[in-house]
Amino acid sequence: MLFEGRKRSGRSHSNERRLLIFISLVDIFELALANSLDYSKIDSLFGLHKTHLKSFKKMNKVMGNHLITLSELLIKKGELPDIDLLNKAAKKTEQAILEYVDQVGLPKAREGAITLRNLQDYQKQLVQEVKAIRRVLSKVKDNSKARLKTQESKQFLTSQEYNFNILLQHFSFNSPMLRHALRLSSAIVFGFLLGSLLDLKNAYWIILTIIVIMRPNYGLTKERSKNRIIGTIIGAVIATSIILITKNTTVYMVLAVVSLTFAFSLIQQSYKVGAAFITLNIVFVYALIDPNAFLVVQYRVIDTILGAIIAVLANYLLFPSWEYKNLDAVIVDVMLSNSAYLEATKNLYHNKKENSLAYKLSRKKAFLAMSNLNAAFQRLTQDPRSKQKESALIYEMVTLNHTVLSAIASIGTYILNHKTTSASEEFDTIIADITTSLKQAASKLESNETLTVSEEKEIVQAHEKLQKRYAYLSQKRDIAIQAGQTQIDTKTLLNLQEAHLISNQLLWLKSLSINLNNVTLKYTSVFN
Repeated sequence: MLFEGRKRSGRSHSNERRLLIFISLVDIFELALANSLDYSKIDSLFGLHKTHLKSFKKMNKVMGNHLITLSELLIKKGELPDIDLLNKAAKKTEQAILEYVDQVGLPKAREGAITLRNLQDYQKQLVQEVKAIRRVLSKVKDNSKARLKTQESKQFLTSQEYNFNILLQHFSFNSPMLRHALRLSSAIVFGFLLGSLLDLKNAYWIILTIIVIMRPNYGLTKERSKNRIIGTIIGAVIATSIILITKNTTVYMVLAVVSLTFAFSLIQQSYKVGAAFITLNIVFVYALIDPNAFLVVQYRVIDTILGAIIAVLANYLLFPSWEYKNLDAVIVDVMLSNSAYLEATKNLYHNKKENSLAYKLSRKKAFLAMSNLNAAFQRLTQDPRSKQKESALIYEMVTLNHTVLSAIASIGTYILNHKTTSASEEFDTIIADITTSLKQAASKLESNETLTVSEEKEIVQAHEKLQKRYAYLSQKRDIAIQAGQTQIDTKTLLNLQEAHLISNQLLWLKSLSINLNNVTLKYTSVFN
């Protein structure tokens, strides 16, 4: 929306600020996602020394509260929150690392200290983004402008196709849209015939209720029906009470205007509350026309309940489109998007300058694909229990795919925000194996085919070489400590951090890809 608005109406101060905030928020989202920890490993690593993690937990809370306060300043005026709280929390994390090293002692404390350093780096980057948002909101005159290359920004826009062939593709009974159209049309015709048969007053309310409530998804239709009925009954009770208290048409007129204002204001936040105010408005408007307002209330409730019941039954009985039947394509899209994202991360490691844009585009696609899968799984949980087939397996696949995305983001974010060494052949070998593994899982799900994977021996050797690099750097550091060089230089620290993070995240990714393949195999064996 920001890019499109900028393209249509040109640059403006308010849009410039929003765009700068948006860019920082995307970075915050990726950093938060990238900060994925293997908690079982954290438990074994820190054991009885978990008290040193409290400062990092506190830091996250302080940053979260800071962002909440900043979000409120976008809507209403106010003072910026105190930055000292952030700075003090950041200092405590540094102190926690030093205390951990002193208590455990080197070299035993090295792996834990490096884990805490990596966590601290993420938090420092998050703080920089929070401070960037503060600068934008403080309206500092020398704020940097959002400089986006036109050709680059266009690639982040998803253009909508209006090709006639797309319409033709939906003229198939497999299309959820055609099924919904047939279902909605049938429900409307049935509602009209029922209203005419029962000779109900304002029977078109049944049709309006069906149109407003019915959605392609059964769960959402059921939820909206329930909220619509409850809201309508609440509105009817309140309207009846007011009509019993007063017969003043001026009061009805004022309440009709006020209730409609509240209805439009609250409908997006709470459909139930919005429906209550809509009912109030309709009753008071009709009370101005028809002196027998109680009759209006009665038929409003009856027509709404009938429309809601018809909508739910139509979704359940007429050409149903249960979510478990549509999930395969969404899961395949996530697996392939994650594979492409990992490939782009490998290219970024080789050359940041040339591959930065391609990395961000593949990141966008992977995040959106995962978002679609989360939404699809949410819809699955809203379907009737009898239609939630193998939901436990599907949940495991959703969780594994999300964890894979998080682990890839962790590697990509580190590479993007740190000065790194050259990518090794072992790194490329392991990445190639994991991407093939992800594609293999997608292939199993899509067509039950199996792809050729690398020799396991070659992968094990590659992992061993990466771990040996970390062991070599650790040994070198031990020798320096024994020689009395207790202070670690920045270059050595960064090399240790990089070797530790890359080897551990790749090992974790490999394990996740194997688990994903196993779960996919179980899933396909159930449905095939």
